[in-house]
Amino acid sequence: MFPCVTGDGIRSIRELIETDSRARLIADTYLKRFGAEAERVIARGEQFRLVEAGNHCQGCEFRDGSELFTRELLDTFDTISQNVRGFFVGRFDVRYWSDDELRQGRNFQIIELNGAASEATHIYDSRNSLWSAYRTLFRQWRIVYATGAANRRLGFRPPSPYAVWRDWREFATQACEFPLAD
Repeated sequence: MFPCVTGDGIRSIRELIETDSRARLIADTYLKRFGAEAERVIARGEQFRLVEAGNHCQGCEFRDGSELFTRELLDTFDTISQNVRGFFVGRFDVRYWSDDELRQGRNFQIIELNGAASEATHIYDSRNSLWSAYRTLFRQWRIVYATGAANRRLGFRPPSPYAVWRDWREFATQACEFPLAD
């Protein structure tokens, strides 16, 4: 869930952020981003979204969407995954407009594809237990290791430590060219 504040027609975006129990924790980040717009008063009932990208550093809440899982959705992502060369295990981050359409595997946008090392974000849902999170992670890593073993049996070879280091250095060099996410 993207963090947002709801206007009352009286207080500015700044004041709404500063009085919101979650938003005030990173108010400096939000206020820096909005600049002079933070002084704007928004209409009563109008929601003002504080971020565009969903991550913890931006104050987003991650929820367990298990109730959205259907055979149609699984089939859709299986078809997509089979068209990504070398992709066996990972996480799709999506934006969608309707729960029903998502369940049908329709009308969503993939905004990010994360590899095997990316954890399932529903583990951060405060409604789930710590043990549930651990179960999810242990299951994920069993799948990752089983997939790796199966690929090795098929003749795939993992990269050498030198190749991993070289790729990491290249990534680190390129990453320095991009601005930090606030």
